[in-house]
Amino acid sequence: MDAVQLQEHGSWVQVDAQVEDIRALNALGVIEIDHHPGATRMRAGSHVGTVNVGDLQLHVAPKVGIPRLLFLLGFARDPTGWRDDRVELPEADGLLPAAAAALAVIGRRVLSGGILQGYRRTEDRLPVLRGRLDEAAQIAAGRGLAFPVSVVYDEYTVDIPENRMLRTAMRRVKRLPGVAPRFTAELRRLDALLDQVAILPGGAPLPRFRWDRRNGRYRSAVELARLVLTATSWDSGIGPVTAAGFLFDMNRVFEDFLTAALTVSLRRHGGAVLAQPSSYLDERNLVQIRPDVVWREAGRARAVIDAKYKLGESNADDYQVVAYCTALGCASAHLVDAAGPAIATSTTVRNSLIQLHRWHLDLGTTPEDLLAQVDVLADRLAERTAG
Repeated sequence: MDAVQLQEHGSWVQVDAQVEDIRALNALGVIEIDHHPGATRMRAGSHVGTVNVGDLQLHVAPKVGIPRLLFLLGFARDPTGWRDDRVELPEADGLLPAAAAALAVIGRRVLSGGILQGYRRTEDRLPVLRGRLDEAAQIAAGRGLAFPVSVVYDEYTVDIPENRMLRTAMRRVKRLPGVAPRFTAELRRLDALLDQVAILPGGAPLPRFRWDRRNGRYRSAVELARLVLTATSWDSGIGPVTAAGFLFDMNRVFEDFLTAALTVSLRRHGGAVLAQPSSYLDERNLVQIRPDVVWREAGRARAVIDAKYKLGESNADDYQVVAYCTALGCASAHLVDAAGPAIATSTTVRNSLIQLHRWHLDLGTTPEDLLAQVDVLADRLAERTAG
């Protein structure tokens, strides 16, 4: 398989690939392709990660680095869960090998405290009564016989959803190409520790459970496992070519992170943070709008926040967030970017009371510093909307 290394929003790279693979990759719409007979070049946009199309393998490196990307993804899914500042995450050549390395490091840490056990509801037919009788099942299956007995009981076991997700993710990533031998060996060792745990079937929805004091120490590892299981589930055929990938759109990654981080930071200022609430621009409800984030309090919108990972070259982003504010009766519009001028600016829209603010977040810093930036942003939001 031919491997091609690209950089997020980087330069064009010459590629030697089969026409069928190029067509299939072009159909996915995740890479910019300039193809002419005898010459093909590719350039990455905002999608980062790994994609295999036929005999072609693409690696798109994120500008923020893979450990930071994994932090953004993990925090967006669960702000109190996995964070890469708790362990020294290794750099790796590609997102999938990095996820495997991170799972080995974090998995070793959580399992060193012992394998989590819990109660699992079990339905069975036994020669003796255990737990309570399942009367409906007994009538349906018993055919008038007293034994075996249909029963329902809670079993204290290691075969619980948290361990199933963890083991399934470890099994999936340990076979990936590019994973360093020491991490493959560690994942194999951890898999052996969980040999009494069932593997989740491919394509099945992930099990649901609640976090509490009992399973809290597992949270970082399981949320990373959830990311792996979700991301690696993409597998499709495009004509005669098979495509599989582990790709993330940095625009969505940044939006999800900012939404989660502001939800946490704005709690101390009251109100409620709404993610992509649906509304309408016009009074006939013909033009639907969906701002990234709306901060509401006492039945009114205090601030409208639009996340722009990479600002456009035109003023379309400004027009959009001002339109949101106009429709929602809000005077505080905020554009937050991760790839723009590192300077906060404020201005007033002519013939209106709308204040337009631009903010910048530096994703290249440490998780603590990045979250501190969001805290400052939340304080400024509260200041701009006071009164």
